[in-house]
Amino acid sequence: MPSRPKQPGPSSRTATLSLLSAARYGIPELPSPHVARPRLLSAMAASEHTPLTLVSAPAGTGKTTLVADWARQRLLRSPTGWVTFDDGDDSLWPDLVLCLGRLGVPVPPVHTGSTGTTRLSRSQLTALAEGIASAPRRLTVVLDGYDLVRPDEARELHYLLEHATGRLGLVLVTRVDPVLPLYRYRLDDALVELRVADLAFDDSEASALLRGAGVALDAEVLHAVNTRVRGWVAGLRFAARALAGQDDVDRSAASAVTSAVDINEYLVGEVLDVQTPEVRDFLLETAVADVLSPALVTELRGPEAGHVLAGLGHPSTFVEPVPGQPGCFRYYPFFKELLQAQLAYERPQRWAELHRTTATWCEREGLPDRALSHLAAIHAWHEVAALIVAADRVAVLLSEGDLAGPLWSAATRLPRELEAPEACAVRAAVALALGDAHTCARELATARAVVRTAPAEAAHSAAPSVVMATLAVIDVARATMDGSADEAAVLGEVAAEALEHAHLTSLGVGSPGLAALLARCRGVTAMRRGDARRARAVLHEAAASAGEGSGMPSGIRADVLGHLAVVDAFEGHLARAARTAEESLALSDGKRSAAVCHGEAAAHIALGTVALERCHAKQARHHVSVAFTSPALCGHPLCRALAEIVLAGVERAAGSAQAALTRLEAAADAAGKTDPWLADRLRVEAARLCLAGGRTELALDSLDAVEHQGMPQAATVAAAAFAELGRFTAVEDRLAHLRRNATNPQTEVISLLAEGARDLHQHAPVRAHAALDRALRLAAPEGMRRPFREGGAMVQRLLASDPVALREHAWLTQGTVGDSPAAAATHASSHAQPRVTEPLVEELTAKELEVLAHLAELLTTEEIAGRMFISVNTVRTHVRNILRKLAVNRRNAAIRRARELGLLGDPDSTAASAS
Repeated sequence: MPSRPKQPGPSSRTATLSLLSAARYGIPELPSPHVARPRLLSAMAASEHTPLTLVSAPAGTGKTTLVADWARQRLLRSPTGWVTFDDGDDSLWPDLVLCLGRLGVPVPPVHTGSTGTTRLSRSQLTALAEGIASAPRRLTVVLDGYDLVRPDEARELHYLLEHATGRLGLVLVTRVDPVLPLYRYRLDDALVELRVADLAFDDSEASALLRGAGVALDAEVLHAVNTRVRGWVAGLRFAARALAGQDDVDRSAASAVTSAVDINEYLVGEVLDVQTPEVRDFLLETAVADVLSPALVTELRGPEAGHVLAGLGHPSTFVEPVPGQPGCFRYYPFFKELLQAQLAYERPQRWAELHRTTATWCEREGLPDRALSHLAAIHAWHEVAALIVAADRVAVLLSEGDLAGPLWSAATRLPRELEAPEACAVRAAVALALGDAHTCARELATARAVVRTAPAEAAHSAAPSVVMATLAVIDVARATMDGSADEAAVLGEVAAEALEHAHLTSLGVGSPGLAALLARCRGVTAMRRGDARRARAVLHEAAASAGEGSGMPSGIRADVLGHLAVVDAFEGHLARAARTAEESLALSDGKRSAAVCHGEAAAHIALGTVALERCHAKQARHHVSVAFTSPALCGHPLCRALAEIVLAGVERAAGSAQAALTRLEAAADAAGKTDPWLADRLRVEAARLCLAGGRTELALDSLDAVEHQGMPQAATVAAAAFAELGRFTAVEDRLAHLRRNATNPQTEVISLLAEGARDLHQHAPVRAHAALDRALRLAAPEGMRRPFREGGAMVQRLLASDPVALREHAWLTQGTVGDSPAAAATHASSHAQPRVTEPLVEELTAKELEVLAHLAELLTTEEIAGRMFISVNTVRTHVRNILRKLAVNRRNAAIRRARELGLLGDPDSTAASAS
């Protein structure tokens, strides 16, 4: 029998083996509770055909448990040996040879050398390999916990594996990669590897582990906890211990990982302190960085640190490569926090110095948000404020609304007692982003007073001209949200001059973000004053300057596009507004962690307007509801007014006409002091609702209150109202006014309908139908249904007089409840008053349309269920919804109504089948 090194004699050796053999050479017992991991056991199954399997990961990742589970199952098929090494074991061969001997392999005697280590001669290795090769079955040996770091041992083990003719499978369970030529094994497909990322528990495994410990978490909370520890099984077990017996485990789970003393002690003892001094120092001093790039590591630790970074690919620490950044790594969040805390404890001065060095490097590399995180960590607040202003990040604060990002985190932590003008500017921007215009104005006044009395210091301060330009633009944004339209216009001119002065006096300093923010504010102000052409031009220019390739943050471009969509929606350019709003939302995506972005809110207001004009009331309400979650309702009266118009239209569609009028009148009164043009626009909308409800005189009363009588929207609604009353001279006066002034798709469609109604009443059907045709062709690309459905009785009669045009424009009648314009045509010969068309509050879903098509084929409920692979009860639910939405109570009636609406094709060709 081979003997253990450094043992005094055979009897002592025998006694020791008898006591320790079970623990040292037996397969470990599985923990309780144990979570089976079939996906990893399947991966381990490949090791049955390879000479080497490497399970390399930090402590507490479940390496031993996984391999023990696999080995216990393998015992039934193949001889399997196991060696558990203790800390401090520095010789491989005595235990490996003893293990092979226990598996029936003839083994040579093993002798300890003068240095205390054990070596095998080449002849001994050859004899051992021959013994393995002659074994009747393939042998498997698991070496658990041995760090194969000596090149001589690695060469000997490699020789043994090469000459065992595939009859030996070696499984290394280790925290440190062996110094074997792993690249050769990979090239020969002779290696199975499992790393820390492979061993990470997924959510289902984490849930099973916690449930086994008596802890049940909500799925969302569980995912958050497991994401934080990256599936680290020891972290999950410590979390389970901390949560066991808690009354509200979901609430406590958020701090279970970060506040658990056991986890930190475990990481220090089992991961950090077992490293070499060089690696330990590297881990501590690079933990301040979010991303470990070669350039930053060199900045922090000098050029000699490059080889340590290169070795982080497969370390015994919690490090992962950064996707999309080859050669860069990052620490797991919980490990990073531990390292930073340990560095701050051991070397507080060095901790602050490294944060400042990293901040300087990030700022130099054009990464201001990362720099802000490091400056905030060491409470360098003056530098934080100066960097936010100098790096043109104020515009981002007022555009993106990302309350979980490093910029917002740093900006909101500025001490109130810090009265540097940059700090006041940042606090003013934060207040405005949260909808607090009063605090914003107070901070701006303080900043200007400080600038007048104490010039900026040279160190850690932004250029004075840049500070003044920043203050001026914030003031414009404040007035855009809270001031009058005239005040915002004046301040816009002042801010433009300040930005130009900053550009000329601060060489190399540019503020494209501030310029884009100012353009957004000036465009919105122009629209508040009724100048849509200027508003669109300013916003288009800003969108172009903030486009792809400009280097400007996506949130600023999303902000500009969202407001451009609002202007287009206000003017009736529905298709363009929808496209622009969707582009804005795509750019805003991912910044919803704490509040809706300003651009996102504006985009939803635009989409709500589009939905209303297309008679999709349910969608309109949804979009406005989302926009209202923004603290400042996207920051200006324009969107608030448009939101009130949308909500009033939704209320009117639901049958609450009086509530809709009350809403619009209240909004107009509120807007009158600061935005007379918007107040008039709200009164025009009230007149439209009155006209749609047949209250023509009341519509004219609303129009009499309009101060800007020349606005095209007022003229179009007045023309439609006079057409209803038969006052055709007044109609012509309004139409003549519109011909002399610029109009938009919405006003042009309404005026054409008024013109057609007049011509029809004057017995000129050819001209009437021509006007209707032009209106339909103009509205079709926009999907603009509302002027036709809410146009009053004369418009309904005009529509009823031309059924051919309605068949050509089936889009107009889709989604209608009650009598459609097509149905109204059946009453035209008797000159009956057609009922007013009501928009569809809720359209049919795709599944409901599919069921409707099967109903038209006269299939039974059971046959439809078989065709669609759904239950009979589900089919019945769809049928009930179809009948409700089409306002009918029988299937045949639903089919007829669907064909009238164009949902099933031409009604004339297939009407008989539904009879």
